Parts: sequence; C-alpha cells; structure tokens
Amino acid sequence: MKNRCRPHRTCRDSSSSPLSHGVTKAIRDSWILGLLLIVALASGWARTTTSATASESEGPGESGEAALRNPFERVRGLPYRSQMCGTGQPGRLSSAMACERIDRVFRELGYELQPGYAYRKGNVAFTADGYDPAKGVGYVFASAGRLSDDAFLSWTRSPRGDVEGDRDLQRHRLRVDAKNVSQGLADLAYEVIAKEGDAFDVAFAEWRIAYDAERLSMSEIDKVNQRGPKRGEFIAIVTPFDPRYEFEWEGNREQGDRERELLEQLAIETDPTRQETLRDEIWKEIASEALARLEHDVREYIRWARSRGLP
Repeated sequence: MKNRCRPHRTCRDSSSSPLSHGVTKAIRDSWILGLLLIVALASGWARTTTSATASESEGPGESGEAALRNPFERVRGLPYRSQMCGTGQPGRLSSAMACERIDRVFRELGYELQPGYAYRKGNVAFTADGYDPAKGVGYVFASAGRLSDDAFLSWTRSPRGDVEGDRDLQRHRLRVDAKNVSQGLADLAYEVIAKEGDAFDVAFAEWRIAYDAERLSMSEIDKVNQRGPKRGEFIAIVTPFDPRYEFEWEGNREQGDRERELLEQLAIETDPTRQETLRDEIWKEIASEALARLEHDVREYIRWARSRGLP
C-alpha cells in the first residue's frame, strides 16, 4: 500500500493562497495610489509656479480680474479717538491735498464728479466730496468734520448737552465745526452766529439738523459699503485716519532734495501769500508717498467697481 501523504496547508505554495493574493493586490494598489499622488503633487506645483510667475510679471495691482478687490471695503482707522498735539501722532493727509489727488484720478478715468453732492437715499444721508450721479460713482474723504460722534471721538468735545441754553458756547462750537464742514454749511454757520435772541435759537437748531445730515455715522458707512454696489452705486469712503495714508514728519525721517529746497525758499520768503503756498508744497512733498498710495488705491477701487458693472 502506497503511503499517500496529504499535503499540509502550510506546505502549499504561498502564491496560491487567498491571503497572498490579497497582500499582492494591496501592494499593487498602494503603488498605483502613490504614483497618482506624485503626479497630482507635481501638477499642483506646476500650476502654483505658473501663477506666481504670472503675478510677478504683472506687477503690483495688476494681477488680473480674479484678484481685483475693493481697497475701501473695510474702512480702516474708524472709529477714531483723537489725541492732543505733541503725543507723537503721525502726519495725516489734509482734505485739500487728498481731494485734489482723488478728483484728478476720477477725472483722468472719465468721471465728472460734482463737489459737495448731497446724497440722500432712504435712511442714509451725507455730503459726498465728489459724486457723478449719471454713473453712480464718487467718494467721501471722511475727515473729522464729516464723521458723526460715533465715528470720530474727539478728546476736546464734550457731550452735546454742554452747549444747551448757552449761546456763547453755541457760537464757539459753530466756529469750531465750521472749519471742518463743506463750504455751504460753513457759510450757514456764520449766518447763524450773526443772529441774536430767539432768531439765533431757531437758526442754531436748524443748522444742527443740517450738520448731522452731512456727517457719516458708522452704520451709514456700513450701508454704503455693503448695499451700494448691489444697487450699482459705488462710493468710496476714504479717511485720513487710515494707517495706510499716514506719514512721518520732519524729525522722524530723512529730508529729500526737493523738500530742503522748499524749506530754504520759505526761510527767506517775506510775502505771506507765497509763504502759505510754500508751506502747502512742503506738506505735499512730505506726504508724497502717502499720496501715491492713496492714488494707487483709488485707481484699484475704480477697476474693481468696473468689474462689477460701473460704466
């Protein structure tokens, strides 16, 4: 009788077992997945490199339609609490020099802005420094006089009740506020100051209503920024309290050749009118970099608005 030996399971060829098949398949699948991952990573790196190269070639502010943004969507620096002079505060753009630069940009790009435009839509009311009603675009340079008490907190200003019933204090406040409002409202303030008795009280109450209507509150700023573009209206809220447009005064930086030249002229100038002109030119020279940043952002704002339907 032949000795027939039944093969033990462990004697079988391992390559023929179900377990070995599973292991082999898992290894093969892992290798394929690894290869696919390497290909995907390489493809992503190539796209990133291409995008970065394109951005570098386009330069600042020229990164294509997909990168357009509203530089004034979030109004920086507000609410602002003022401080007394001599505390090392940075220089800030004046309304005159900022509006001159902003007006020039809008004009170059084909917009006809009406100065001192009274904007009234629903529960939002203020005076725009420039607005083109035909195209629905403009701006407000929100200096201290253009901001309500919740947006500009002055260290010199007490609550409004401090002037009630005191005509001398009311006249003083009119003179102070007239320096920071539109020309029309400033003229009206001096008309009120000239009145006496009950006529003054009535005119002062009317002036305060007009003064409040001209100034922007924080809630109105939010509505202009959020609702306006949805209705096809584009009003840039620019403020001198934005840190992007600050600059250093003489003692904190190196003077340029042009600035030194103007200072030398001012030192020997005797005509008061010419002195004032030279001071303005010096201030513009000191603030030249801040003005350049402002101009860049205004141009970028208009590009952004055009991408959203501004004619």
